[in-house]
Amino acid sequence: MVVNLSISLLNNPSAVFSPGQTVQACVKFHSTIPNRVKGVYAKFKGESHTSWSTGSGDNKQSHSQTEQYFKTEIPLFQAAEGADGNYVEMDPGNYDFPVNFVLPPLLPSSFEGGTGYVRYLIKAKVKIKGGTVYRVQHPFTVIYMLDLNTIPEARMPTQMQDTKTGCCWCCETGPVTCMIRLDKQGYVPGESIFINAEVTNNGTSSIRNTNISLRMTTEFRAHGSTTKHHKVISTISHPAVGPGHSDVWSGEQLAVLPTPPSYLYGCSIIDIQYTCQLAADMEGSLMDINFDLPIIIGTIPLRPEGLFQSPAPFQPGQPLETTWGSNPDQQPGNIPMNNMASAQPITSQPPYPADAPPSYEECMTTDRVRIMRQNSNSADTEDHFTNFTPSYPYYKQKS
Repeated sequence: MVVNLSISLLNNPSAVFSPGQTVQACVKFHSTIPNRVKGVYAKFKGESHTSWSTGSGDNKQSHSQTEQYFKTEIPLFQAAEGADGNYVEMDPGNYDFPVNFVLPPLLPSSFEGGTGYVRYLIKAKVKIKGGTVYRVQHPFTVIYMLDLNTIPEARMPTQMQDTKTGCCWCCETGPVTCMIRLDKQGYVPGESIFINAEVTNNGTSSIRNTNISLRMTTEFRAHGSTTKHHKVISTISHPAVGPGHSDVWSGEQLAVLPTPPSYLYGCSIIDIQYTCQLAADMEGSLMDINFDLPIIIGTIPLRPEGLFQSPAPFQPGQPLETTWGSNPDQQPGNIPMNNMASAQPITSQPPYPADAPPSYEECMTTDRVRIMRQNSNSADTEDHFTNFTPSYPYYKQKS
């Protein structure tokens, strides 16, 4: 005896959709025996959820919150009232039940982060006489299209520096200064961030190494409580810088891998921010230098200046905690910008046509989640589960 229930996507095998699009699916029911069926149902569900714990023992506290975007059940087949106790005999064979669902016009992008997620599912079930219910679910990705051309800051250059001065035998040593400059703040996965940086060591100790990393910071919220997770997406390093020496980064490329867009617009319990972090590992009495330069990751790239038309400005649904410095003399953290004479802007060109469509690739920076795909009359096996990772737009460079 074999009874199987499955879901296939008809209009988008890649399972990637944008808000407002129609999901066309088909629920397939296969059985080698006759069944008395009460109904076949499909459900479309989208929600975000956060959950974590703090403390231990008697002081342990749990934090969780759920935000629902839609939950709609659609009957695909139902026995008529009064027909043999509301059941219909279905002969052995294959049965297809097509179903369409229009996604709401505003939805946050899919995200899997362990402590929280934004997840979209198609579920189906068949109710059999005797109380048996066969279930199946199919995850899919939703991408909110964050157009960098609608964010004025995305096109602006940005820069930051920090200086540390240490002591040696109660005598002040020379300063160590680290600076980084980017020619713009907005990027899409597949682009490279062109790094212009300078490390000047006027101290008496060496700098062991310098790293510049693209970092994702995710804030999870639950009824007033928050927790943050940090993840390095990509990084490049330079070797030691001895006393009295300098190190210049000129146009080195930091890769932007497939990753969710900034802000996670539309979700109020999860927020995503990106930074370029410069970290210098110091020897001796100097403290390490470590600071973050905010950037924006979108899904639609900046168009060349000649093709740019001023669009309506982007207005996220929640206030941004970080204000990017459109004035280069007013930077986050009030770090003075008075030593930038050697920093020249780099003009980077997109490695793809402005209107080139992206491919969709599995995210390398979010978690892989194990989702039950189906149950059956046999014991659960690994074949009844699926490992799911959201897919995000990725602009491949021209070869």
